[in-house]
Amino acid sequence: DNNTWTAINQFTVTESGNTRRPDIVVFVNDLPLAVIELKNPADENATVWSAFYKMQTYKAELPSLFVRIPVKRATHSGNKKPPVSGPTLCRRV
Repeated sequence: DNNTWTAINQFTVTESGNTRRPDIVVFVNDLPLAVIELKNPADENATVWSAFYKMQTYKAELPSLFVRIPVKRATHSGNKKPPVSGPTLCRRV
């Protein structure tokens, strides 16, 4: 595998005067791939909704962590699938 994967706990980001510290940011080849917000299950006030709203704050204040990166795929002549080009997003609700 030629990719470098890094997961950083409490990664501090300052952008446009906003400083935030997401719980975990996962990078592949120094590009942000995932932002993970963790909540304490023992805390009654820590709900999936509080995590969701925190992520919305991160998206509004730290947009560089959520930039869509165009995905390119090169194929060789033996591959009959068409190449993929352009932004690719997958969302699960």
